[in-house]
Amino acid sequence: MKRLVEENKKSREYSEMLLTINQEHNSRPIMVSGHCEGAEICLAASIAHDCRDRGCLIILPDEKRVHRMSEVLSECGLKCFTYIYRDMMYRNIASSHDGEYERIRTLHALLNVECDVVVTTSDAALQFTIPPEKLESSSFIIDINKEYDVEEIVDFLAKNKYKRCDMVDGVGQFSQRGGILDI
Repeated sequence: MKRLVEENKKSREYSEMLLTINQEHNSRPIMVSGHCEGAEICLAASIAHDCRDRGCLIILPDEKRVHRMSEVLSECGLKCFTYIYRDMMYRNIASSHDGEYERIRTLHALLNVECDVVVTTSDAALQFTIPPEKLESSSFIIDINKEYDVEEIVDFLAKNKYKRCDMVDGVGQFSQRGGILDI
């Protein structure tokens, strides 16, 4: 793929498109259409590599293509995250929260400028989400070289909707047995 990306960067059309993207005060999106899947991925990888200092958002028509693009861009050495559509649940049914956790991981990476590219669908990009300030105040990073008061962490987890349980078997749960805290 690296070879294809390098060859793509040599073309006049790509150079002109990159010039447009890099123009000062250019806040307009670039739309490219009509490529086969391989060319689309190659072009996206080229742009993401050249714009990695400020990030790149790629919007595709469906989640299947989002996951495929994300997989290939990650293999190209880019820090790539997906942002998927959030289904609204109006009934009390058991469901997986993996999609929500993936969205939060992506938002956290954006907040901390830890990603080169985000791949999503237009539906997902248009959904409301948590404000950056609230996400930041709801985040806690544990440093293995520091000591913490277990009760402070328990209070933080409870305040941020983690569920206390006897044994942790999933994301969003915690268990405390004496001075031992499982998250």
